[in-house]
Amino acid sequence: MAPQFRRRPEKALPRAGRSEQRPWPGRIPAAVKERDKCGGLCGLNLPLRDLCVSHQESCGVPLLIAAPGGRRGAASPRVVEFVDFYPTLVDLCGLPARPGLDGRSLRPLLTNPSAPWNHAAFTVTARQNQVNSLAVSTERFHTIDYLDGRAPELYDLQADPREWKNLARDAAFAADFARLRRLAAQHRERFVP
Repeated sequence: MAPQFRRRPEKALPRAGRSEQRPWPGRIPAAVKERDKCGGLCGLNLPLRDLCVSHQESCGVPLLIAAPGGRRGAASPRVVEFVDFYPTLVDLCGLPARPGLDGRSLRPLLTNPSAPWNHAAFTVTARQNQVNSLAVSTERFHTIDYLDGRAPELYDLQADPREWKNLARDAAFAADFARLRRLAAQHRERFVP
């Protein structure tokens, strides 16, 4: 007979708003709801953007971290990736980082949310086991490179956070667009089959 486990009340996670020692767990659902990212954190996030999940409103996910030495209640505008979690945990535990490890430690951002951070985040989308787009996000820009022949897209997230105006053909943004497309090509070469 398989062992049965019962949850012990003293070990249970605190209910929303009922933690004396750490008041933050009860505020996590409210923060997610406030960011309006609660639904569709996985999957196609229908009906946004005509089934395209490469736009920020479809692929952006809020991140909340409580870490030793981190600043309480601090928010950072920096763009990070899930692949950064492991290097962050390794760093916070004081362990040596493996060479060639993907991702970067978020520790500098935990102590100073406005610390210099010149990194991009990448989103690869696929349907029916075929990669169809690669998006690159920075604090200011978001570009989408379609692998099926559709025209690439570039958005200035500061001026156009809803991504309505495609700037890919705007000469004023040619250098930024070229830089992001180089990053996309490097990422594709390394990770996309």
